[in-house]
Amino acid sequence: NPHTVPTMQSYNAVLRCIANMPIQWEKHEERRDQALANAFGLLDALTHSETGRLQRNAATITYMLQIVRLLLPPCRTRGNITVTLWDMAANLGVVDRHVIEAFHAAHSPSNGDEFAPYLEKRKVYVDMPNQWVRHAKQRRHGRRY
Repeated sequence: NPHTVPTMQSYNAVLRCIANMPIQWEKHEERRDQALANAFGLLDALTHSETGRLQRNAATITYMLQIVRLLLPPCRTRGNITVTLWDMAANLGVVDRHVIEAFHAAHSPSNGDEFAPYLEKRKVYVDMPNQWVRHAKQRRHGRRY
């Protein structure tokens, strides 16, 4: 039945719940680990979806960046994960102002000096190459996705 098949909004709702959890990484390690496993498991399921009907969108990347900021301490690993999520958004063409804001928030406090040049190039939405933003409006929260 097409009315009971999960949509991108269903998947993003789970990510949004994790991103808004009132937990701190330094206090609840078990909850943090479970939340990270669920979030990255869901992202993996979307990435390797066999139907091709579900496509990651700007909201997916934004929520993942928020999750990484919430649940991982500032470190090189967090910086590498955020850069990988940015590259995923750029390759999908879904970079929008929400992705940019979440990306910069995930690097505050700093994850290391090696990320400074990367942050500098990704500041303003109007300066983004077209290939990074080509699907940003279409795949934000649309009913189809």
